Amino acid sequence: MYILGIDTSSNMLIVSLSDDNKIITEYHSDKQMGLLQNLAPSVDNVLYENSLEPKDLGAVAVSLGPGSFTGLRIGVAFAKTLTYSLSIPIIGVPTLKAMAKGVCGAFGDYICPLIFARVDEVYCAAFTGDMKEMVIDYSFMTIDEILSNPIFKDKKVVFLGTGAQKHKDLIKEKLPLSNVLDENYNFAKGFAINEIAFEDFQKGTVADVKTLTPMYIKKPTPVIRKEKGII
Repeated sequence: MYILGIDTSSNMLIVSLSDDNKIITEYHSDKQMGLLQNLAPSVDNVLYENSLEPKDLGAVAVSLGPGSFTGLRIGVAFAKTLTYSLSIPIIGVPTLKAMAKGVCGAFGDYICPLIFARVDEVYCAAFTGDMKEMVIDYSFMTIDEILSNPIFKDKKVVFLGTGAQKHKDLIKEKLPLSNVLDENYNFAKGFAINEIAFEDFQKGTVADVKTLTPMYIKKPTPVIRKEKGII
């Protein structure tokens, strides 16, 4: 079964293609400002280069965030439209989980992806090094709060993502056994998105195309401002 993966949660547009859980193609583009113009052509190119058509797809996986408010809306809407028109399953993949999956087995007791939000706040989660268990649920908190979690004490923790890059000095100060991965791990990997999607598909965990929405964790600033009557 061919699975198309889409991630529009960060500054990197990712389109991936796999046959079951075997990755075939992973396309990256940093032209996020032209997302509306680039997403559909990028999907077309990935399919064309592999001699496939949309009708050959068995499912579509889409990264749900957290991340760029606008990017997530575009990506999820595109994926929903595609799967609805093809009558195939759609599978939502939490971005933080995909980030962690991309470094599974990276010689750490725990894997903790951090997405920078603002100032000292991050979106975060934590998993065991083998990805068999989530030990900290998807959260929005300060960097001090996540680093002070007792579960990390005297453990080897692999940190990655824009939040880890932003606060790498503080991470090393508070958790000296930790490892902060470089900027090449600031975004989810396409192969990880597709692997998670295939695992979910095998378990029968697919989303409802009519109700699937991005995972913001915290309401986007424009929404908060509107609710407060701030223009």
